[in-house]
Amino acid sequence: MKLNKPECAVAASIVIFGIAMACFGSFYGVGSLENMGAGYFPVLLGITTAAAGIAVLLEVRHSDTPAPEISWRAFICVFSALLIWALLVEHIGLFPSSMLLVNLGSLGRNKVRMRAMILTALIASAASVVIFIEGFELPLRAIAW
Repeated sequence: MKLNKPECAVAASIVIFGIAMACFGSFYGVGSLENMGAGYFPVLLGITTAAAGIAVLLEVRHSDTPAPEISWRAFICVFSALLIWALLVEHIGLFPSSMLLVNLGSLGRNKVRMRAMILTALIASAASVVIFIEGFELPLRAIAW
């Protein structure tokens, strides 16, 4: 059987990502099951991700599935939305940067419904403020103009 290179490349990238996550997480101190360190969850998640990638690799290596069509518009919109959020969250606050995140990410769709996009952005941004600033007490400002 012929090797399905695109599917194997995706599975290999999942394995590499999981290994990298486990390696970087180990720098934070893993601890033990009774006394978990800051790196315990990232290491566990990285190992699980790598194992899932290996399982996917074994499953798809001889698959007849053609490579999927890549939606470059969606990729660029979502990636740029995440990048802009990361760059702006400390400067303009969690609420407006989350609004930008949802709105820019939504532009990756073929049919954009403005009313639904804005309503989703408002609800998600308000929820992020309540959960992360009020609930988890993260040192972020809701709005920092």
